[in-house]
Amino acid sequence: MSNTPAVQAATDGEAAADPTALLPALPDPSGGYGYDWMELVEEAGSGWRVVAGIADGRLLGDWPLYIVAVYRDKERGLYGVASYTEGDIEVSGFTDRPAYVKALLSHVVND
Repeated sequence: MSNTPAVQAATDGEAAADPTALLPALPDPSGGYGYDWMELVEEAGSGWRVVAGIADGRLLGDWPLYIVAVYRDKERGLYGVASYTEGDIEVSGFTDRPAYVKALLSHVVND
């Protein structure tokens, strides 16, 4: 994951930071396994948290090879979804809650 701010053109002509670049950094997954990374996320205290499922009982990911973490800062209107897949991390940031929920639901696993 890169912490370099990406910039996109805003409608008023000013530059706006990409929501993904505004998210706190996640721990480096190298040198460990999925459970190790989950522990690092929780210990970091950056606002990210690993989630196993959603309220209706559907599972997210397939631990320890496929893990989902979320970031929610409702005051700032900033949300994030991260997936760890066998050591690779993909992160997406959102300022739109429905887009965040849609991204989160894309990680629901069907048995």
